[in-house]
Amino acid sequence: MRPGVGVQRWSCDHRKVEKENALVLARAGNWAVMQVPGRRFPAACVQGDTFAGLREQLVGAAKAQRRDPADPGALGELDSATREVDAMLGFYEQVLVDRGIDRPY
Repeated sequence: MRPGVGVQRWSCDHRKVEKENALVLARAGNWAVMQVPGRRFPAACVQGDTFAGLREQLVGAAKAQRRDPADPGALGELDSATREVDAMLGFYEQVLVDRGIDRPY
């Protein structure tokens, strides 16, 4: 897939930069849990390359599934992506527990 094809673009005005300090509650590899000013619950932050890699994994699995619904590789890719998201979510939830913060869901 070519960059930008089929991807929704978000409008961002880079000229309106506000200086804010987010509190980093915890880090683990390419993930962090951060408290952003004005938000009730912390945010899960993922490095851009990790996020893009996860997306590519999902795109590849979807393409394989469309080509051949019986392709076991597609299911393997989905399982791998799910494990990655589960690990991120587990880290996020543990940080909330450690800090005495309720989950937002």
